Amino acid sequence: MTFRKFFKFDELGTTWKTETLAGFTTFLTIAYIIIVNPAILKAAGIPQGPSMVATVLGTTTTSTYIESATGIEEGGKSGFTAVVTALLFLAALFFTPILTSAPACAFGPVLIVVGMLMLKPILDLNFDDMTELAPAFLVIVLMSFTYNLGVGMTAGFVVYPLMKTVTGKYREIPSGIWVLSVLSVLYYIFGA
Repeated sequence: MTFRKFFKFDELGTTWKTETLAGFTTFLTIAYIIIVNPAILKAAGIPQGPSMVATVLGTTTTSTYIESATGIEEGGKSGFTAVVTALLFLAALFFTPILTSAPACAFGPVLIVVGMLMLKPILDLNFDDMTELAPAFLVIVLMSFTYNLGVGMTAGFVVYPLMKTVTGKYREIPSGIWVLSVLSVLYYIFGA
């Protein structure tokens, strides 16, 4: 069985080249976050070691799973993208000492640019609806000042349904948000 048939390239409308490039793009994105820039993982409350080991072993962790979207954005449609990413991570293990020796001044400017790019979704906020704006503002402020993504996100999951309920717009809240809200309250009671 060839790669073409196994990964269903023809059915998915993709090619070996596209999948390889998408896998390489995913690898570079994940490698930057996990190996070159451990500060991002620390800010998210994710330990660098287990996340890197999980990636090498092929298990999905939150940070690596989210970054696989970069491969999809580059055109990856099959599992071959993940195979390319895994093989590149295997090769990267031998370069870890070199990659982790980068000083903070080497990746600091990049973090500023990434931070600026992360502000773009603010333009999509409905500034006329305080039930949407207030939770978003709270998330941004708490993430910025507590240096903890978890605290900011969970606060948003708690405040958003509260704001909608208090203003009588509780029917606009998806059921999944209620589940996340309860889990976030438990996080504050037992974990934060």
